[in-house]
Amino acid sequence: MRPTFLLFAFLLMTTAATAQIKAPRLICVNTLFNGDVYLEWELPINTCGGTFNGYRIYVSTDPTQPFNLLTIVTNPAQTNYTHTGANGNTVTWYYYMTTDMLCPNETPEQSDIVANLPPIVPDLRYVTVLDNGNIEIAWEESVSLETHAYIIFWETNTGFVAIDTVYGRTTTTYEHVGATLSQAVQNYTIVAMDKCGVTGLVNDMPQHSLVLSGEQERCQRTVTLTWNAYDNWANGVSIHQIWLRTNGGTEHLIDNISGAATTYTYGNAQDGDELCFRVYAVENFTNIRSATNVFCINVDNVNPMEQIYLTNVTVNDSNEVELHYRWNDDADIAFFSVSRGNNTDSLSGLSNGNVSFPLQVDNIYKDSTEDATTRPFYYQVFSTDSCVNLVGSNYGASVHLQGIANGDLTNTITWSAYDNQYGFPMEYSLYRIVDGVEELVKTFNILERKYLDQVDGRNESEVNIYYYVIARAEMTYPDGTFETVYSRSNTVCVQQFTSAIAPNAFVPNGQNNIFKPVVVFGESADYYMSIYDRWGGMVYETRNLNDGWNGMKNGKPARQGVYAYYIRLTQPNGTIRESKGTVLLIR
Repeated sequence: MRPTFLLFAFLLMTTAATAQIKAPRLICVNTLFNGDVYLEWELPINTCGGTFNGYRIYVSTDPTQPFNLLTIVTNPAQTNYTHTGANGNTVTWYYYMTTDMLCPNETPEQSDIVANLPPIVPDLRYVTVLDNGNIEIAWEESVSLETHAYIIFWETNTGFVAIDTVYGRTTTTYEHVGATLSQAVQNYTIVAMDKCGVTGLVNDMPQHSLVLSGEQERCQRTVTLTWNAYDNWANGVSIHQIWLRTNGGTEHLIDNISGAATTYTYGNAQDGDELCFRVYAVENFTNIRSATNVFCINVDNVNPMEQIYLTNVTVNDSNEVELHYRWNDDADIAFFSVSRGNNTDSLSGLSNGNVSFPLQVDNIYKDSTEDATTRPFYYQVFSTDSCVNLVGSNYGASVHLQGIANGDLTNTITWSAYDNQYGFPMEYSLYRIVDGVEELVKTFNILERKYLDQVDGRNESEVNIYYYVIARAEMTYPDGTFETVYSRSNTVCVQQFTSAIAPNAFVPNGQNNIFKPVVVFGESADYYMSIYDRWGGMVYETRNLNDGWNGMKNGKPARQGVYAYYIRLTQPNGTIRESKGTVLLIR
């Protein structure tokens, strides 16, 4: 596609109280075969009745530089002029016009600036199938002000052919009637044309319709949709929206899937239903959509598993994820499977298992292959019947809790949002466990998922605090039933930092006669402290938390002055906390 040229416009020097003498409107500026430039304009309407001196044509090779007067057309009825010797095949010229007319208290208006370039081809926005089966083509408005019409091209077996002309620069859509009768992909492009019939380059990024088809898998109770990729958007496709109308009802969105996908399997096709699907490709950043045709199918299934509900995803005391699911106990199931992933788009097979008969309505599956403390996990439960028909549950995710010890005797606790396709969270309750004693910290609304917990530095037991959260949710299932569930998160242990607070001075012969830091949560930590004089010589060291420096050096009182100290605390988990500073010894 040829690059877009930006045409610059000059500001008109006028005031609100001064009328203007209308300028001619340039409708085309075209380079002829010999290099001359042909200009054509529409006559202005001026009613001041003053003396007409001519139409002034100004020209420049740079729209940002001053324009020179090319000529004055003295015939008020003249509507064209040829700039001879312009060498327009190699030189780009910019033109504007004014009307030289003697009108008291009126100033001349300047026309738009137009170059001797063909109209710039606009970008196509989309090609989409309408509800009536026709195809709509949309494009951006051409930046060339002389654009008078757009020619629509349609690809046939012999190549692109012009099928219609749309007039008006601001007209940016066209409906092609009857193009999808064969259900084949239809390709379109466009060209801009000025009023003199001169066209620019043909848009070399044609766009095409999306054609949707599908196939029913009777034994699997699924309908697989297939469509062609929408591959000529500059920004690419962000997602595909899957829309469904069941038994003549209202069309509604059932899924958003990857922009790279060209297939989708609808896995809940009910026997006897009429399902009508439509897919929308959505462009990245713009949200412009292109729709497929509507594809309808009458479902004719076997009757395997009717439904599986993943009622709860919760974490037990061992940080294992437990899935609670419910299904109809009269289904002909060969085995069931569980899928797991980091999100709903990455669900993949975790395990397959044989089924014990008779079936139970309510079931529990324990995932012992992952540590729930690492991240939230998404799950779905599937059943396979005797004809290998797969039925999936709704998705559900574990609530993931994290805790971070801060340096100010606080713990920051955060957790992920409750997420179940059929559930809605009502509240979160945060619990803490200290020395095996469990207590409710606080109950939060669904928008709160963070808490700053104050730690008691005087209580050595609070160096390690365990936390978990329980989400209370209301489940509403497709069959109209509902229930309240409680989904527990993983349990996390937050270990507070051991820290040392040292005085900045001491008096060996006074009341504060020993230099010893106050250590918070230090009973279980390895302790080391050393003192240095101003020349770097060590005057004291200890590994006993209860010992301090009494101001002696080599058995004699150390001189008054400033001494440096170094304190290192190593916690049981290997975390090292270091403190450095100075202390003033006063005699």
